[in-house]
Amino acid sequence: MRNRRTVMLVSLVVLATALASAMAWVSFQRPGPAVPSAVASERSRPAARPSDYVGSQSCAACHAEIFDRYQTHSMAHSMATIGQEPPIEQLEEELLIKPSGRQHAGHEYLVQWDGATMHHGDRMRDVDGEVIFEQTMPVRFAIGSGRRGRAYVIEKEGRLAQSPIGWYAHGERWDLSPGYDDDPSLRFERAIGDGCLYCHAGRVDVDPQDPSRYEEPIFLEASIGCERCHGPGGRHVQAMELLADGETCENCEIVNPADLDPARREAVCNQCHLAGESAIPRFGRGLFDFRPGDHLDDTLVVFVQGESRAGSGRAVSQVEQMQSSRCYQASGAVMGCTTCHDPHWQPPPEEAAAFFDNRCATCHETDDCGLEEPQRLAHESGGSCVACHMPTEDSSDVPHTAMTDHSIPRDAKASARLPSGSRQGQPVVFDNGESRLDARELSRAQGMLLATIAVDIRSPQLAAQAATLLTPADINPNEPGATVAPLAGDVEALLSLAELFDGVGQDALTAACYAQALAADPFNQTALMGLARLEQQRGSFNTALAFADRLVAVNSTVAEVHMLRAVILGGLGKWEEGIAAADEAIALDPTRLDARRWLVRSLQVAGEGTRAEREQAIIDRMEAVMQ
Repeated sequence: MRNRRTVMLVSLVVLATALASAMAWVSFQRPGPAVPSAVASERSRPAARPSDYVGSQSCAACHAEIFDRYQTHSMAHSMATIGQEPPIEQLEEELLIKPSGRQHAGHEYLVQWDGATMHHGDRMRDVDGEVIFEQTMPVRFAIGSGRRGRAYVIEKEGRLAQSPIGWYAHGERWDLSPGYDDDPSLRFERAIGDGCLYCHAGRVDVDPQDPSRYEEPIFLEASIGCERCHGPGGRHVQAMELLADGETCENCEIVNPADLDPARREAVCNQCHLAGESAIPRFGRGLFDFRPGDHLDDTLVVFVQGESRAGSGRAVSQVEQMQSSRCYQASGAVMGCTTCHDPHWQPPPEEAAAFFDNRCATCHETDDCGLEEPQRLAHESGGSCVACHMPTEDSSDVPHTAMTDHSIPRDAKASARLPSGSRQGQPVVFDNGESRLDARELSRAQGMLLATIAVDIRSPQLAAQAATLLTPADINPNEPGATVAPLAGDVEALLSLAELFDGVGQDALTAACYAQALAADPFNQTALMGLARLEQQRGSFNTALAFADRLVAVNSTVAEVHMLRAVILGGLGKWEEGIAAADEAIALDPTRLDARRWLVRSLQVAGEGTRAEREQAIIDRMEAVMQ
């Protein structure tokens, strides 16, 4: 349910306070030598990771007992195709969701179910209750086991998007998905990529030419399977097949996390359960490149804030909370996720308290509790260690959901201590990862982190520092190509840099970043969109149209793409084609008043006054209900 973008949205409360409030954008100024730039050098992409996957069913042939036991775990049901698993939701032929709030005025969201297929929709009524528009989309996949809830995935042309409607187990209710309550504008266009899928899907089938698109069958393995924690199993299967009867292997060619040192063992869990402040894939790596036995920062640089995460209320912060606990610190950092959790089995709710109390008892005696037995049993926890010392709390970023406090406070109302060695208020790489990263990789990650913050809080000082960290050569506005040339092939760093330069009005440098990114990834939608907009703003409409046409060819499922093309065509005086493009945008997103207003003006210019009046009447009905 969470969207871990290539650079995740950063929690900025501490940083923004420390950096001064609401600084206005100014022209880019390179800072002095206090922030050193990375050393310029050619970069070669790292070698591909082992990918001899065989699928969990191959594991079941020899490990049937463990495989069957694992089916009780929510990870084994983290992703499903609609209709292929028994529904857990409340389903009827049609359900209506009518959220409050001005931004949803007139809207009712639909869940339609015919016993095999599911559709989600958005219907808008005017002040008289008449339908202005109704749009429904087929739902193909469900994300989540349902223990906490489910999100839903729409597939269009190999691209995945999240439905604005979700199911919440707490209260057994349908409601808007996280993020849609305050901002419904994304509707059925909230893109889902590897950042979302990595922690909910076993393996995906990515288009080798366009990494943002998936090929059929989309999921090579739907839910989290054996190889996510044990590594690709091809060599293991081959080694086992070569064994004679009764013979045991010396090297089984498979990873058992229990045999790893604590940092690598925990990385297996942390790849999904460590939220951090920002998670940035290393150069040439993607999320699915992590392999059990790696350090997490071999693939992903995760920054954490040097302060306790206990009580943060975020849905996925268990790792940071655990490391702030007295239990973890007293163990000498040996304690880990599997100290308390069985990765192959999840106890049913009625057995959970006893199961986890037994885990507590492996380290603690009953006498350790400050309450006598009669008092413990009379306590609201019912005598349960976990209910008392790991209370559930509301999650701030996933509504209708609670999470367990993994800081394990002695007093449930007490705040947890800071993790050992933390630097409060300063983002650091998790698990002392700075010591394992070379200077250029660390500068790149720090630059991308600062770039996100600089854009969010509109800080020219941080923008300058971020740009310095990202560029291995001096920034020269008069030679934009030379400035970004050392980043050739590093698409994500180039896009971060483009966003910084765009924010401070350095169009030539912005365009150079986009062009370099496009040279490495011809299907990159951000670069194509950026170049189309820049050329449009310059009045170079023919060049802008060429980029817009490429963008539509790459992804025709997004309203904004067609609307940009419509405006460019209007600039060329091609009103008929522009009107057709605006119609495409409105068909994809009927709520877009800007597209409808542009369409009215264009119809008037094109001499289609009658249709312009009809479109204006729709706008009037929509605006009336939104007042």
